[in-house]
Amino acid sequence: MSMTIKNGMLFNGDKAVTFKATPNKSGSFIPDLIILHDTASGLTSKGPIDWLCNPVAKASAHFVLGREGDITQLAPTNIKTWHAGKSSYHGQPNVNNRAVGIEIVNPGWLTSKDGGKTATFSKGSPTWDAARYGIYQITDDAHPGRYYWMSYTVEQINAVIEMCRALVAAYPRIKDIQPHWYISPGRKVDVNPLFPLQRVRDAVFSNRGPVQEEVKTTEEVLAPNVPLAADEKDAANDYDAFATANLNLRPWPDSPNRFGVVKIQGEIDVERTSVSQKDGSTWFFVRVKPDQMASKEKGAAVDADGYMRGFVSSTYVKMVD
Repeated sequence: MSMTIKNGMLFNGDKAVTFKATPNKSGSFIPDLIILHDTASGLTSKGPIDWLCNPVAKASAHFVLGREGDITQLAPTNIKTWHAGKSSYHGQPNVNNRAVGIEIVNPGWLTSKDGGKTATFSKGSPTWDAARYGIYQITDDAHPGRYYWMSYTVEQINAVIEMCRALVAAYPRIKDIQPHWYISPGRKVDVNPLFPLQRVRDAVFSNRGPVQEEVKTTEEVLAPNVPLAADEKDAANDYDAFATANLNLRPWPDSPNRFGVVKIQGEIDVERTSVSQKDGSTWFFVRVKPDQMASKEKGAAVDADGYMRGFVSSTYVKMVD
C-alpha cells in the first residue's frame, strides 16, 4: 500500500498507523529535512517507544520503525520532536527545528568476545547469530573502529522508502535525507554503515509526486536493471544459469564463510534474487547439485531434495537464455 500524510498523521492506505503520543515535543514547524536514526536497542519496538514517550528521556522522534516494517507514530509531522540533539546541517544549528526524525529498530554497533570466531555478537544481552541477522564488520570514516553491525530488514528498507515518499509529497520543501551521524559528526554513528542510504534517496527523490502508485519491492528499487529469478526453467535446460568461474557458495550475501565452491560451468538453479545491504551488489540464492561442486567445506549440508543451497555473487553467474 502507498503511504500518505494527512494533517500531520501517516496513513498506510486508508488506515492511520499506530499512534502513541510522546510528551517530549515542542512548537509547530514545516520540515525540509528527514533524519534517520538507529534505536541502539533490542530488536522489538516496545522498548524504544516506551523510552521516547517517557518525560525522563527528554528525547523523542516522529516515528519508530520495527524490524517487520511496523510503524508507530509519536508526534504529528508538523510538530517538533527532540531527536537530533546537538547538531548542525550545512552550518545551521538546532536540526530539530527543521527535520522529521525516524528511529529504525537496530542495535547499533555490536561486539564479540572472541573476535567473531563463534559468529555470535551482542550489545550486552542477548546475543545474535551472524548468519541469521546478517552481521558484518565494517569500518569507514563515519564508523571508526572494528565494530560489527546488523543488517536492516527488507521490510524496514521498503517502509523507509514509502514513509519518505509520503513526507516529500506532503512537504515539498524536503530536499534531503541524512543519517544522524551527518548532523552530529563524531558524536553519533547512526544509521549504521549497512544502511543503503543513497539507494533510498534515489528511490524517494526519483518519485517526488503523489505516492498513489504501487511501491516496488526492494529488489526492484535497489537493483532495477537486474532480472528477478525466473519462476520457470528454460525449455532447453533443466537449470537457470551456470558459473563462469569457480564460485563460492555462501550462507548469506557477503559472508566471509562458505559452504563450498561451485565448479566452472557448474549448473545452478536460481531460486530468488537478493541485494547486499553492504554495497548494493546483487546476489542469487541458488540450489546446486552436489556433483556440480568443485569442493565442499566440512559439515556442508545437502538438503532433503538432494541439493546444496546458499548465496552466490551474480558477478560470476551467466543466466541461460
